[in-house]
Amino acid sequence: MLIDTISTTSCKLTATSAEELLSRQEVYLELFNSDDFSKDIFRTATPIPGELINIMVRVNLLRAELIISTRQISYTNSITTIFDCLDSVDLEGLTSKALSTINTSKRPEPPETDTEKRYILDKLHADSKNAWRALITAYHSAITIYAINNLAGFGSSTQRLKNLETATSSPSISLLLLSKETIAYEALVDSITLIFHQREEYNRLSLAAAISPDDLQGISAGVLHKFMIWPMVIAGIQASLVKLEDTMVHSISENMQAVGRELGTFGMIDGSYFVKNLRPTRGDEHISSQTWDDLFVGRPIFFM
Repeated sequence: MLIDTISTTSCKLTATSAEELLSRQEVYLELFNSDDFSKDIFRTATPIPGELINIMVRVNLLRAELIISTRQISYTNSITTIFDCLDSVDLEGLTSKALSTINTSKRPEPPETDTEKRYILDKLHADSKNAWRALITAYHSAITIYAINNLAGFGSSTQRLKNLETATSSPSISLLLLSKETIAYEALVDSITLIFHQREEYNRLSLAAAISPDDLQGISAGVLHKFMIWPMVIAGIQASLVKLEDTMVHSISENMQAVGRELGTFGMIDGSYFVKNLRPTRGDEHISSQTWDDLFVGRPIFFM
């Protein structure tokens, strides 16, 4: 369910596939809203808070509605619901929940005489809260951008605003969404920067003190980059087609390549090439007519 929800964001929808998506994702939404369903997925292979996956499902449903609809109607209610949910997310609360979930076993203590190892492990434990906050913020910000780009598409600022006004029937809501998009992008870039800085520091420190896997129980600082493929691709799309930041596109692509080689994951490498090849030349004329679905024509589903 989780992988299907994330993968759905990166496949081109047709009228037929959108109908199938609606029926499937509505079931997911019912499950996530059920009191009997466990939303504690921090222990899973993709430890993303259930609250955020719930919102991602809602955006997928809105996207399907946009594809299926053959008439001009306002999507204000759906959009308002999505952003009310995003605004209500307690990022600090989810960070604390993640930390409490992974810190269930007693941490092994190095000998008191090994002051270097004790210092490094203390630092990595302290940095774990920042790591989880950055990961959760990255997904929250990426979902915000994903939702807005489904409505705004890609092109000039004027065209994107016009597309939003058509979808929302409200100039004020459209301007608010563009403001939220800017804030979300900055938070997403900051989160990616922090997580990859922690990865470099983790590699350096663990080699310096000969730290073993047993020493790293309950430590997240320096290891959460492997869960960042989806937010990084969203950041790459935004950097390439909206912000026009070639340096950021290059940085994201290089980091994804490095992690793909480190973990042996084709998904991260495919994502790197996807980001790198989004807009090969600055004056690409067809960008003004692109929608979210246009990005994935003939592309593999690589978000695993």
